[in-house]
Amino acid sequence: MNGTRVVSVAEAIVAGLHAVAASNRAEVLYRAVRDRLVNVQQLEAALVAAPRVRNRRALKRRVDAALAGARSFLEETGLQKVFTGKRFEGFTRQHEVMVEGELFVLDMYHHQTRTCVELDGAAHHAGTEQWQRALRRDAILASVGIQTVRFSYADITERPAWCRQQLSEVLERRR
Repeated sequence: MNGTRVVSVAEAIVAGLHAVAASNRAEVLYRAVRDRLVNVQQLEAALVAAPRVRNRRALKRRVDAALAGARSFLEETGLQKVFTGKRFEGFTRQHEVMVEGELFVLDMYHHQTRTCVELDGAAHHAGTEQWQRALRRDAILASVGIQTVRFSYADITERPAWCRQQLSEVLERRR
């Protein structure tokens, strides 16, 4: 092809993510995963194949978070900085639940207490329609005994200790 090298989406993200504004890097990576342009294992393989890439440590932390189930900056923050330690080891991230023929993907799910944790970024819950969809979803999950606890972007980023305390109390009461 006249010397032009074609790379995979994973290789392009690994090689070029440093050129994206720091505030947008998480969204670029997670959007590619959510839109199924790439899977997390492909990103991990591309990172392993490129040992000398700019901002490697930060990219490795982000890929590791994605491997652990994070699908957004907010979920990454929750995983790495908020819901850490033994208290929160029982959670499964990106847990799929089918209710009444509808598939729901839960940000975090605690099987023992049937507790779902949703991390609500403003972009995904900004309008009335999105909020009504979330309330409908919570009601459907409650109909099968799953309680949803929601934390906002501001909660997660500005008061992580409060989030930990609230969730710990919910888990204790549901046990």
